[in-house]
Amino acid sequence: MKFKSLLLGLSLTLVPFLTQIAFAEEADTTKQLNKLARNITNDIFAYREGVKIGFRPFFKGETSLNPQAADKLYLQFYTALNKYKDFGEFHYIDQRHMKELLQAREEYYMANPTKLLEAAQADIEIICHPQSLANAIRLSCVASDLQNAITYSTREIEVPFDLQKEGATDYKYALENLALNLAPQVSDLHSTYRPVIVDMQSGRETELSQLLGNRLSGELQKQVGKIYKSALESYEANRVLNDALKPPAKLSQQYSLKGELNKTSVDVYELHVTLQNNGKIVTSGSRLIKASSLPKTEVTNVNHNLGQIFTATGEAIISDKLDADAARRGAINLARARAVSQASGLPAPAFEKIATEAEASLILLNSLKFGIPIKESIVDLAATNNGKNIAIELHAEVKAIGTKLSPTIQAKLNKTSYKAGDKIHINLSSAGHTNVGIYGWFADGSMIRIYPTKDQQAVALTKGRPLILPRPDEPQLMTAPMPIRGNKEDQEAIVIIASNEYFDFQSLAPRLGESINQTIEKAATAGDFFDRLGNMDLSRVSLTILPYQVHN
Repeated sequence: MKFKSLLLGLSLTLVPFLTQIAFAEEADTTKQLNKLARNITNDIFAYREGVKIGFRPFFKGETSLNPQAADKLYLQFYTALNKYKDFGEFHYIDQRHMKELLQAREEYYMANPTKLLEAAQADIEIICHPQSLANAIRLSCVASDLQNAITYSTREIEVPFDLQKEGATDYKYALENLALNLAPQVSDLHSTYRPVIVDMQSGRETELSQLLGNRLSGELQKQVGKIYKSALESYEANRVLNDALKPPAKLSQQYSLKGELNKTSVDVYELHVTLQNNGKIVTSGSRLIKASSLPKTEVTNVNHNLGQIFTATGEAIISDKLDADAARRGAINLARARAVSQASGLPAPAFEKIATEAEASLILLNSLKFGIPIKESIVDLAATNNGKNIAIELHAEVKAIGTKLSPTIQAKLNKTSYKAGDKIHINLSSAGHTNVGIYGWFADGSMIRIYPTKDQQAVALTKGRPLILPRPDEPQLMTAPMPIRGNKEDQEAIVIIASNEYFDFQSLAPRLGESINQTIEKAATAGDFFDRLGNMDLSRVSLTILPYQVHN
């Protein structure tokens, strides 16, 4: 049995008008968080009740949110979760206890899970990744069992939120201002090691991120130098009058400057950095930067032309939650999502590294609906952290989806987690006449066609007539973990392609077989599926992904 490690746990006349806006936004935030909490509660209650649940706090240095905003968001979602606890007779472990118990995320996954379980006494974990957007936060959450392989819920939502940030500014001013705020906390700084700023749209250092890191490092040394000079002048001026005065500490320490560059909208980047000494975060900060102010680089010069090659990396953490093969697949999915974000100019995925299979499937929800990677080339990079962190580099073109018209369909599975042999039902509806093709995306990365069958061209949806598949007179749809020795659970997905016009759904992947083994033998790779899809006109197409888990 795989062991699921702990991840705990989310003018005077203008004054009244502005207050009303603030209250309206606060109410909107509460409404959306309550909706997310209700959905997660329902997902868990479908399988468990009367259990202890841990909701993991957001840690300093792991999110670009300032500490006040992170604490506020966590408390608001913690309150929302508790609002529905009686529905499933759930008990949420006190948030203060969570903060005392938990360490940094990567250390946590490598820590002794038994001791952490004993300390927290939780049955189920909830982890949420907050991601800053232009005027909101995207919250990506996973709830899973601590004693077995079951993932109960994977949910994502965008909530309006007051991030208490200054507006976007020219990049030079933003870096000067950021250095001015960081410098007093590192007044003994002599120098920084080579800055490492990761561009989250590619998962690697880029010309732009290196430029910003080097310039910030220089600004920091300049600001610290000013502080030291002022302190030294004050000492020299007053030491005759006060023998007890001591000279300012010499600038002797070398700090690590690390950070992330996120694109929060088409016109705005967010730079978030930490300064570390001996492995500990001393201070952190973030600033918004106008994209138009940035110097021309390979990142800012992206023109999204057909045939342009995008490069992205993905990294995953091997642990009891994620074996080596699953980690590599997760890293590939992360790189795919980053490549699409580069091509579309949209925010990158919220995850820096993949730690669970549920995260690996969740990251694709918001990316593949805008575009798909085609003509992929994947290179395995050197593992780090004693082989526990694996990474890949992806080179691919990206084909945009729905650029002229994106059909609107509603799709939902009857469950988010299935036991081997459970029946899978797909609930579909549409605002108008739409043709759909439905495919299975297996844990090993292969793809199979479920609908249309060999006798169909497509499944037709009509306005006002919901459809549940399979139909009662059709063979039922079931799944099971991949038939590999010792494998007890997998993350899979249903992929739905919708078009208002004729579309060759059959050519994308072979039809599923009579058995699991036969289906596996016939299946196409995800890369082949995307390449075939990329050869078609996707301007009037939409793509929906419905992730689920299957376990013994």
